Formats: sequence, structure tokens, C-alpha cells
Amino acid sequence: MPARDTIVVLGLLGQFPLAGIAWQLIHHLVGLQRLGFEVFYIEETGALPYDPRSKNLTEDCSYSLRFIHDALHPYGFTEAWAYRDGLTSQWHGMSSQRVKALFDRARCVVNLCGASHPETLTYRPKGTFLYLETDPVLYQVRLAQGDAAALRFLGGHDAHATYGENLGEPDCPIP
Repeated sequence: MPARDTIVVLGLLGQFPLAGIAWQLIHHLVGLQRLGFEVFYIEETGALPYDPRSKNLTEDCSYSLRFIHDALHPYGFTEAWAYRDGLTSQWHGMSSQRVKALFDRARCVVNLCGASHPETLTYRPKGTFLYLETDPVLYQVRLAQGDAAALRFLGGHDAHATYGENLGEPDCPIP
């Protein structure tokens, strides 16, 4: 049996440990898995995580780590995730070496929701680096306004996809 292609999905599950974020991520992870890919989740936002118990940002990522594990475990991703603590630079879940190996061999790294900034990733993907926009309009407006930071962010990706099916069509007023 030939080896399956690897896809890494970058997301915001630990930064925003909330049900909606979890379901969006899980749909992508499981969908890619069902298409036959070997799928991994990696989170490297550099941002402080939100703790919904205190309704504040926190320097302690322990709640987020439990949330990631508990959300992904039922879908077979118990050993297939990593979270990088932006304050300590410590990797949780998979090791830094494992993450690097995945970035080296992944056919595609999907930056779901633009979770990670291309310029601050610890490792640069060797395969296609795809920005998957799930909230159309923000970057279209920023680009139309000449926002250099938006152009730099998007330019750090090899390919771009959006849920905004009608963007650029005559019946769509969004730039």
C-alpha cells in the first residue's frame, strides 16, 4: 500500500477554545482524512489563549491544551496535534522535531482562517502553503485599501482559497 500524502492544518483551537472553532476545525480535519490524507493539526499563533472560564486572555495555556486534546481525541487525533506556547516557545503534544518533519514532508499546509502568520512560523512548509479564508471580505477590503500588511500576509502563501464563491463576480459588491 503506498504511503498517504500528508496535510497539516494550522488553526486557532487553543487560542479560542470554543465550540464553533472546534467544529470548524474538526470538519476540515475529518474531511481531509476521509479523502485519504494523513492529517495533523498544528497551532502556532503566538497569541495568548482565551480562557472562557474567566472570559479573559491568559498566560496559562493548560485549559487550551486540555480543550485541544478533548476536542480531537474522539476523531483519532490524540497523537496528531501540536500547540506552541507563544510565551515560552514550548511545544505541547507533538515535539518540535516532529512538527519540523511534518512541515518538511506535508504535501500541503492549510492555514485555516489565517491562524498563523507566514513570517512567524517556526518552520516554513516545503509543500504548498494554502491560505483558506473562512471569513470573506476582511482581506478583500484591506487589499482594496492598499494595506501593505495584508498584502505581505497573503503574499506569504503559495495559494489562496475562500468560502466567498461570488467574490469578483458582477453581482458582488465586495472588492
